[in-house]
Amino acid sequence: MEIANTSNQQEINTLAEKIKELKTSYEQRHQYWSENLKEKDVRSVLLTDSYEPAIDFFKVTEVEYIPAVLAGDKAEAQRLLTEQLQPLYEKHRTAIDQISVLVNEDNAFIEKNAADKIRNSIIILSAVIALGLFFVIGFGFYISNIISRPIRNLKEVADKLAMGE
Repeated sequence: MEIANTSNQQEINTLAEKIKELKTSYEQRHQYWSENLKEKDVRSVLLTDSYEPAIDFFKVTEVEYIPAVLAGDKAEAQRLLTEQLQPLYEKHRTAIDQISVLVNEDNAFIEKNAADKIRNSIIILSAVIALGLFFVIGFGFYISNIISRPIRNLKEVADKLAMGE
């Protein structure tokens, strides 16, 4: 964390405020997802598995790490960083990676279902077009026969009259 690499009190205070802002933002997003996320597996991992280490991370940072940095106790700050903060971050990161896998699996399932629906729609549409074309052609032949039959009959009568019958 940047905060341990500076001795400038103003910069430490600025970074400490930024950590508080990040925590507030994280809690707001957590609240949003707790109200809006429906996928059961992703919901569990995001709202529990990733949340708990993140909150513990912020708590250790605010209660122990920042005070150690402010007191100039670099050894304690480094110990907290390596023994508590990094493991909490890794646990949180592992949960986020798991969410990524779950979301990718969900997206693949959704994409497959969408492709199946599109394929089925194309088959149905093709069948409707073929059936419609069949009826249009059939109707065309029917109308053609209705129109041409009397003309053929007239021609036959005219041919018979012309031959003297």
